Amino acid sequence: MVNVEPLSFNSNIDILSGNNVQTFNRESQEYEPDRTLVPLVLMPTVITQDPHGIQNGRQEIASVEWYEGVPAKDGSNRISAGTDYEIGDGAVANFPKNALKCKKNISPDAPIEIFVIAVFVDKRKNTEVRVKNSISVYTSYYDIQNLSVKVNQPKVIVVNPLTVKPDAEGYWKHTIGAQLYSGTAEVPDKNAAYWWEIGNNGNWRAVNNDDTATWIDCKDKAGNFTKTLTFDARMIQAGTAFRVRAAYYENERPASPKSEELMKDVTVVMKMPESLSVETIQTKGARQNISMSEPVAYEAVISYNKNLIPAEKYNLFDIEWYGRSTKPGSKDVLIGKGKTIEFVPKDKGFNDAKYPVIITASVKMYNGHHFVSVTRQGETEPTIVTMGGVPVIVPTYV
Repeated sequence: MVNVEPLSFNSNIDILSGNNVQTFNRESQEYEPDRTLVPLVLMPTVITQDPHGIQNGRQEIASVEWYEGVPAKDGSNRISAGTDYEIGDGAVANFPKNALKCKKNISPDAPIEIFVIAVFVDKRKNTEVRVKNSISVYTSYYDIQNLSVKVNQPKVIVVNPLTVKPDAEGYWKHTIGAQLYSGTAEVPDKNAAYWWEIGNNGNWRAVNNDDTATWIDCKDKAGNFTKTLTFDARMIQAGTAFRVRAAYYENERPASPKSEELMKDVTVVMKMPESLSVETIQTKGARQNISMSEPVAYEAVISYNKNLIPAEKYNLFDIEWYGRSTKPGSKDVLIGKGKTIEFVPKDKGFNDAKYPVIITASVKMYNGHHFVSVTRQGETEPTIVTMGGVPVIVPTYV
């Protein structure tokens, strides 16, 4: 019996051309090197040491499996030839068989790890040996001016309708201010350009003329975006956010932003407080007489943090009053709407004094405004209704 001692070996992933590290220039928005022009070419290597002296040195790679990320059990992340990668077949000069050519630029925010399983043959035993290795492929930012943009608001602005103080025209104005920085120094306004976008549940668009004509102020007289955006919080919908983008310039103001890094998002949430309580009080007709013909009156009293809500804030609530006779089979009857009601029971169909009437208030809370629009004959898009040049808006409740 012949005892064959195991091989010892060193394995690695060699870089045949290109570089596994890129830089991304914030100003030019370019990668260096650009792998669409200068690809990264990788090749696994195995060098063995044979105690018997039969199989020493660099070994021929019989086959390989390349993966983007740790190899998945189902092989779902195995690399195949396509737009981003090529695997050498030995037919092209400087691109050996089993080598990997990476042709894609890697985002600075999403580095990757490329894994390889390389197979070579132990000729002494005529068996295959599998070797695993990996290499990091990543990108660093490069920015001579170290530009950044900041805003003067938190990431989330919570608007509590109960604490809002409308201006003289009834607008709920809130302002977001932006500033471009070079390091810690503010970039002068003459060298900074800004753009504003609106997001809704992750879908972004530029602030347009319809917005600036109705509920947003963020452009100067020349039509350029300013560094501040003022909005009417009444028009905020669920999932609304604002994004500012910025750019530095010397002479000609750029028409659009280029950098995907010079931006900040601010989400705006309209939220009524959870610590609300509602109490109904009978203010007239404490006893229903036998004929149910005497008027009775009720009032809804809403409090917030144990303080009564002032009368001017009751437009933030949609209050409906219902009555139901205790007579078996009776149904709710809508009596009226508003903070207070007064009615004669028999006028609402409550005629049998043997069965008392239970009065309840159903309260819905404010959920923002929306524009009133109409689609005129011959038109495909709705038009916002205006009065005296001012768009008509109505509140919504949930």
